[in-house]
Amino acid sequence: MRRRRGWLGLGVGMLCAVTACAVTKTEHLDLEAMTYMDSAAPDDNYYGLRTARVLLNGVDSSECRVLLRAPEILFDLDVARLAKVELNLYFFNRNGNTNVAGGRELFFHPLTESYDATAATWNQASAGTPWTSGGGFFMTNRSVSTFTYGPGDYSKVTWDLRPLLANTNARAALKENGALIRMADSPFPSPSDDPNMPRTPFVTPFDASNVAEQPDLYAVVVDPFVDSHLFALSYIDSRSGDEDTVFWEQSLSTVARVVLNGTDGSECRAILSMPEDLVAADPARIQSVVAKFDAQMQEWSGERIFLYPITTETRLIRRPNDEADPPLHGPTWNHADAPVEMGETGDWIAWTVPGGDWAAEYKVEGALTPPVSGTTGTAVFDLTALWKNPVARELLEANGAIVVMDPAAWPEVLSRRSQPRVNLYCPDEYVQISRGVDSHMRITEYAPLDGGTILSAYIDSSAPDDNLSTGATMRTLLNSDGSECRTLLHFPEGFLDVNAKQVGDVNLFLTLTGRTPGSNYRMALHPVSTSFTPSEVTWNAASSETPWTTAGGDFLPAYVQGRIDVAQGSVQFSLAGLLQDAHASAALANNGALLRMLNEFPEGSSIMVNTIGSNGVIPADRPVAMAVPAELRLQSLALTESGAIVLDVAGMNPLHSYEVWSRTNLDEGEDEWTFEAAIPADGTCVWPATASTAFYQVRRN
Repeated sequence: MRRRRGWLGLGVGMLCAVTACAVTKTEHLDLEAMTYMDSAAPDDNYYGLRTARVLLNGVDSSECRVLLRAPEILFDLDVARLAKVELNLYFFNRNGNTNVAGGRELFFHPLTESYDATAATWNQASAGTPWTSGGGFFMTNRSVSTFTYGPGDYSKVTWDLRPLLANTNARAALKENGALIRMADSPFPSPSDDPNMPRTPFVTPFDASNVAEQPDLYAVVVDPFVDSHLFALSYIDSRSGDEDTVFWEQSLSTVARVVLNGTDGSECRAILSMPEDLVAADPARIQSVVAKFDAQMQEWSGERIFLYPITTETRLIRRPNDEADPPLHGPTWNHADAPVEMGETGDWIAWTVPGGDWAAEYKVEGALTPPVSGTTGTAVFDLTALWKNPVARELLEANGAIVVMDPAAWPEVLSRRSQPRVNLYCPDEYVQISRGVDSHMRITEYAPLDGGTILSAYIDSSAPDDNLSTGATMRTLLNSDGSECRTLLHFPEGFLDVNAKQVGDVNLFLTLTGRTPGSNYRMALHPVSTSFTPSEVTWNAASSETPWTTAGGDFLPAYVQGRIDVAQGSVQFSLAGLLQDAHASAALANNGALLRMLNEFPEGSSIMVNTIGSNGVIPADRPVAMAVPAELRLQSLALTESGAIVLDVAGMNPLHSYEVWSRTNLDEGEDEWTFEAAIPADGTCVWPATASTAFYQVRRN
């Protein structure tokens, strides 16, 4: 089956400030279970239906409530890093009436008792186990619905689950027992009311005809990425030019000052070095570099500050935190590098112009957020464009950067006789501990996607000694006779050779073929813990010389669940969660991945998801990997019938442009990355599909 436009990616999002972005990741999760119960039929179970109803019946005083369960992975996320957790359910606009709930709120409650979705009724939580109270026993903690009415056939109801997850008891109840959705029942409708039967018939995961309207549970997680404090920060003061006093991380200095002094015409400018982490990074893999300073603004009325690379050689020495004495060298107002005390021997390097020399063409404006009373604000500089420019990068590495206040503010300063200033806190542990602030540079990288091709094989317990790597179809199957097939993917060497905390997302796409799976099929991708040879692997052995420790493949318990889109003929796995785990990431990169079904063994049939392997007849249907920066969210990647690839991304920073690059032959040394297309402002671009087992990458330009 060909890939078509419309995949919903498990990608990444962003939170935007004026000129800089806080990096986040969006995790789209599948519900573990969803059903409903009806007091009018208190012993009936409705699991597996295409709709689940929330309803108040004013005619017979009956009620319907929905039961659902979130996946385990939601509760593995760090609550302190959750920026948003939302559940979206879609409902049909019955008879053109969008207000099918009759204006009533819908409440999402944690349950206090566990249930079995396949057996739950109004009277029973599971077979033989009644609810403490008919209709489900739930906590009073709740999230209130928000309705978004669509122009088409379907509208959306949203619940913000973050407050519930932040509450220890509610979180535990949701994890152990699941949740209940009910309609506000006070006052209960009467037969004469209009409407006398407010309802919302939700689309469930079992409705294969409405894939786009199936439940959407997602969590926005603030990424921890690498924040470096390994850089120096100081300032120079025009009032000390003659004495050449150095303010280079002296023991009592916790801030670098950027000041226009209207009382005496003096000025202060901040100077900083680049982090050791950044200087050592591969420029081709750098995605973004953002310097963030906790800052104080004083007598500040919107004055702008600018950062420039320094053009004159300096020695920017970072004083260790436990060193009481300041370093012997550092910049002053008159010199780029000078001894601390007058008369000390050594070469002095003078600025061409007192106050610092810089490359004006590489100006970066700081995004200043003023402080709330009694607290610090922030100053943020996006250095990505400078670091991508070889000339600016060389200046930054060798000499560092200088921060100045907009000279255009001088006339106003002089007329007011004021001293607008921005104090930038130093990025060391002493300041973090004593002041409770955290200045740092955040460095993020692209995943490399280099060094070979993706190879595939599948293993079959009914043919335990057969190698099945030559077929075009990869089988992942559970059979009623107890036999099982699993798919193995062998990634190229160095495929994930990356600092997991510094990349965005790597999405793996597989094309469905043959039998169409149902919406209740669940497919997992695990890192493999024993290295295998694709051309030799069997159910019993990883290679001709190495048996599996456990027949069927050795794999880690950590996994990501695939998003199976029957309508688009695809299975997508986001590797972001596994990349955050050093053990899982290393296993993926070194050994590969194993795909298996998470369902129970069926009775009298089979559960199967067949995908195109690395030997597929149509090259563009073979496994595809797409890497996107951490600030973007992958909406879809699809192949049209005409042979064009369509990419949709969201979350683009309007201050930057983005491009798609590809490698069509990934054997190391065979080819380089090739430009495919520029991504326009709407986030959608198209290019011809020429790749076999292609890797694609979205880059900032």
